[in-house]
Amino acid sequence: MIIALIILVTIALCVTNCSVFNEAPTQSPLRSLIIKPQLTVIDAGSIYAEIIRNLANMTYENHPLYIAMRSDSEPYVRPALTAAIQDSIMQNLDDLSADIVWVGLSKEVLWENGQIKGGGSQIFFGSIEVIGATQVQVVAGIYYGNVGANGGTFIIEKYNDQWDVTGVSNMWVS
Repeated sequence: MIIALIILVTIALCVTNCSVFNEAPTQSPLRSLIIKPQLTVIDAGSIYAEIIRNLANMTYENHPLYIAMRSDSEPYVRPALTAAIQDSIMQNLDDLSADIVWVGLSKEVLWENGQIKGGGSQIFFGSIEVIGATQVQVVAGIYYGNVGANGGTFIIEKYNDQWDVTGVSNMWVS
């Protein structure tokens, strides 16, 4: 009886991917079955470009659109965008009529009377989180004034080598 109980407990621990020595279970075996691809620089540029296009929505014609190369503001904390990723973003946005201005950090953007100077906007985005074989999510938002902003968690999927925003969750508006 005791041997049968030990065998059952051992099987249960193996199935849940944890051991007697771990205080908390590790990643679920079903979750680990999802193959998470490595994203290329071109993928990252395409993903960020789709978010920029979705947020800017072509309504900021001839106005500066500021993008920080590094972000240390919650929930947009992410590593710096490399020059290669910036180039990829710009190639994907060659038809965007807004004037994209790269700044080091978001605090470098100039504000005047509660608005971004020059009638511009600032886009924030966090790191790309791979959530499936052809699906990622990114927290992103756009600010254009003290009480003018919106954003959410963007779901982006790849179909036929093209990344497209397919949904937004946790939307917010100010």
